[in-house]
Amino acid sequence: MDAVTIFLCELAVFRRTIHKFMSSNLVSPLLYLTAFGWGMGKGIKMGGVDYLHFIIPGVISLTAMGASFNGIATNLNVSRIYFKIYEEIQIAPVHPLSVALGYIFTGAFRGLLASFLVLVVSFFFGVSLNLNIWFFLALLLTCFMFSSLGVFAAMIIQTHEDLSNFSRFTIMPMTFLCGTFFSTDNLPKGVGTIIQFLPLTHSSKLIRMSILKGEHSLFSLSILIAYALIFFFLAIMAIRREGNE
Repeated sequence: MDAVTIFLCELAVFRRTIHKFMSSNLVSPLLYLTAFGWGMGKGIKMGGVDYLHFIIPGVISLTAMGASFNGIATNLNVSRIYFKIYEEIQIAPVHPLSVALGYIFTGAFRGLLASFLVLVVSFFFGVSLNLNIWFFLALLLTCFMFSSLGVFAAMIIQTHEDLSNFSRFTIMPMTFLCGTFFSTDNLPKGVGTIIQFLPLTHSSKLIRMSILKGEHSLFSLSILIAYALIFFFLAIMAIRREGNE
């Protein structure tokens, strides 16, 4: 119940800026789909499908990652360090699990909303997508996973500049390397092996398989669940440590 209260409070604040959120999260998908789909990808096939169809699942996965992570990490970090809003929650008798869930739900909600904006954009690009239970499961796991990582980062990082650096060294590389714009099979073996350990690789793979083939990968699904649990545990531990200081 406390987690729902925190989520609703954050949602009330978000309602005042939702138009800015939606417009800003439309820019990157439009640029990616126009430049890579219509521009570079015209007449190109990858994985047996048109390149436009190939990159849309990648754009959905990276949008879910970016919106879920940044949607909570930046706001929570600024609120905790500069505005001291988080201290009000520390004073209240709220369990760290509820605090973690409340903020994670907030980030995940933003990730889902941004991802559905990509689906709308895809419709106007003339692409029909096979949306099934595996797609929604992969999308939910992706949003929950990166929102958990965002909460963890916001709670342990002490300056906004360091949070930007954290995002630059974690989120940005995954944006371009994890099978979003090209097949990881084309990478050198050593690099490809490293890429397989990154969570967005399996998000892109699972979302692409579900959309294009109506299939799923139990291995990728297991990897996403494992990462989601690890990041969730780290978020709870970070909140608990902050409360003890």
